[in-house]
Amino acid sequence: MPYLTEELFSELKPFTGEKADFLLQARPSQIPPHLCRPEAMVDMECIMSMVSSLRTLRSQLNISPAVKIKIHVSGDPAQQKLLFAYAPYVHNLAKVESIENTTNRPAQSAVTMANGLIFYVPLAGVIDVEAERLRLSKELDKITEDLNLCRNQLSNPAFIQRAPESEVLKIKKREEEFKTKQAGFSETLQSLS
Repeated sequence: MPYLTEELFSELKPFTGEKADFLLQARPSQIPPHLCRPEAMVDMECIMSMVSSLRTLRSQLNISPAVKIKIHVSGDPAQQKLLFAYAPYVHNLAKVESIENTTNRPAQSAVTMANGLIFYVPLAGVIDVEAERLRLSKELDKITEDLNLCRNQLSNPAFIQRAPESEVLKIKKREEEFKTKQAGFSETLQSLS
């Protein structure tokens, strides 16, 4: 994407002190020390984790990306401060309408956690809670069935002896994925109760 790269280069020239007209003519870039902030990387990793957690919850509950959600948050004060400092990113990337502090869990809310924070997402008016419980229950049954299938294969000594090691490792990996999904769906289903 040379045009995009050149555009970025030309926009950043005032900050880098670069004199070359084009990127291909420029020396390898050096980031000025006053622009280096390693703590910003840590902050962004935390924000990305929070956004990912909220997106996963939205996905599990089949909440349309077009629907903006409200979130209530409790937990680590330092992480809350970070969340509110970067709130515009969270609003945009997780499709959040508002973020509020809370000490109590709102009624009919789903729960997710990230970086020492507990996020409560009130579902009233966002989804049909009964229909979602039924859907999640069916999904959980299917995941449990798949998990049991993996466990049966792995507990069969004949399979372990005859199957190639790569196949056994693949099934162990699937078993772990199903365990993780089962835990996530169980937690989400419980939060809807």
